[in-house]
Amino acid sequence: TQEVKEGLFDPFFTQRADGTGTGLGMSITHRIIKDHGGEIEVESAGPGQGSTIFVELPKKARSQSKAA
Repeated sequence: TQEVKEGLFDPFFTQRADGTGTGLGMSITHRIIKDHGGEIEVESAGPGQGSTIFVELPKKARSQSKAA
């Protein structure tokens, strides 16, 4: 649902009825990806249909280490 998509990256957001988990996983994931200049998107066909998560990170050239 749109409500779930809007809250998915909020800290402590969870849809688990059994009370397991902390609701922090997607929030932390979102912050790490954003901190590295990336984007994260979620698509779903609807409740019970599963979700697809897209992560895009910028490509950076490896810096060569200087010999001492």
